[in-house]
Amino acid sequence: MSSRPLPPSAVLDRTAPFTHDELVRAGVTPDAPRAERSRHGGGTLPDDLALTQRQMRELIRTQLHTARRWDDATARTAAELAAAAHRIRLTVVSEDGSAETHAPRDAEDGRTVTLYRRGAEYLLARPRPPQPTVTVPSNTFGRQAGDWTGLWSPALRPIPEEDLRNLRVPDDIAEEQSLSEESGPASPARRPAPAIPEAFLDAPRPREPE
Repeated sequence: MSSRPLPPSAVLDRTAPFTHDELVRAGVTPDAPRAERSRHGGGTLPDDLALTQRQMRELIRTQLHTARRWDDATARTAAELAAAAHRIRLTVVSEDGSAETHAPRDAEDGRTVTLYRRGAEYLLARPRPPQPTVTVPSNTFGRQAGDWTGLWSPALRPIPEEDLRNLRVPDDIAEEQSLSEESGPASPARRPAPAIPEAFLDAPRPREPE
C-alpha cells in the first residue's frame, strides 16, 4: 500500500483522531491554540486548520495503516487499494445488503473476493457447499386411498369391515347420551357394552406366570 498511489477518490476524514507524532510525520504543525483544541477534541483536526494536498495524502495513508475509525469514504479507498494491489475483483457487501465492487483494469480473470462488512470488521464470504439430495422411495408416499400394502406389521391382521361396523356407536346409545346431558350423567349399567370384534377373540392370550 505504501508504494501505490492513492486513488483520486481518496478523501480525508477530518473527524478521525491523530496523535501528535502522526501529525509531525505528515508535516502538520498546528499552532498552540489549534494544538490545544485538537488535544481536547481527542486528536481530531480543527476545522480551521489548513492542509496541503501532500499533508492530506499522508494523513489518509496513516488512517489506512492504523485502520482507525474508517468512515465509508476511507473504507472505499482501502477496498480500491486492496483490489489494485492483488489484481482481484473485490466486492464488499454491507449490512444493509448493498454491495460495491472494485476491479482494477489489470485484474486477473477468475480472481474474485467477496467481503462482508460488519461495522469495523471484514469477513470473508465463502460459497455454501451444495446440500445433499435426499431420495425418498417412490413406494413410501403417493399411495392410493386404502392401499396399505407393506405398511402392516406381520404380527397384526387387518380387521374385517363387518367387525369394524360393530365398533361404531349405535343410534340408541347416541340418543341415550343426548338425553343424559339434560337429566344428568347416565348410569354406566344402562349402556350396552360395545361388541368385541371376532378378530380379537381368536388372538393368542398372554400366558400367566406360573
